[in-house]
Amino acid sequence: MGSPLRKIFDFSRREAPVAVLLLLFFFVTMAVFQIVKPLKVALFLEHYGARVELYAKLGNILIAILAVTGFQWLYNRLRRQQIMYALAGFFIVCFVILSFALADPDAWSIWGFYFLGDLITTIMVTAFWAYATDLTSSSQAKRLLWVAGG
Repeated sequence: MGSPLRKIFDFSRREAPVAVLLLLFFFVTMAVFQIVKPLKVALFLEHYGARVELYAKLGNILIAILAVTGFQWLYNRLRRQQIMYALAGFFIVCFVILSFALADPDAWSIWGFYFLGDLITTIMVTAFWAYATDLTSSSQAKRLLWVAGG
């Protein structure tokens, strides 16, 4: 009789590092989103109210379209690891800048934080799936990434 965990996590010892790292990456991305979302919404609503937030949500859609187009451009020109490093670096720099700017929030920092809060999830989830498809075969993906895929 096999381990109960073996039935849930169906991967070999050789596949374990890739599966664990990919799922950790997905978890961190979702954790950042869950932490940032209430902060960005509360700050935005405090300064601009719910009516203006509706316009900000439309802005998020436009920014997502531009960002995914930019991601596709990077995807066609760089190796996957380079893309991951570039994206992580970009978001780290943006959040560091915003951490200082939000000490005394003004319009650009509030709007920037609002847009960045959704942008990080949009881009990093896209990057996750692009990277995961490069690292795994179809049968591996079904076994290894079901947690992230729902």
